[in-house]
Amino acid sequence: MTAGDASGPSRDFWVSLLKTTVQFPTTNGAPATDAAQAGVWLNWRDKLQALNTSGLVPANLPKGR
Repeated sequence: MTAGDASGPSRDFWVSLLKTTVQFPTTNGAPATDAAQAGVWLNWRDKLQALNTSGLVPANLPKGR
């Protein structure tokens, strides 16, 4: 697995470990619509490449999606 490319390392990676669902407040005071669900979550959307034995490579989502 590679987490970067010629332009630099990945900049968008986080791991979340939650025992219960959490409703985080928004920064502007508006009501939050989605809660963070309990469980183990891995988010790695930027410059990730992994071995693929099927020959099909899924496109990376653009930042902000």
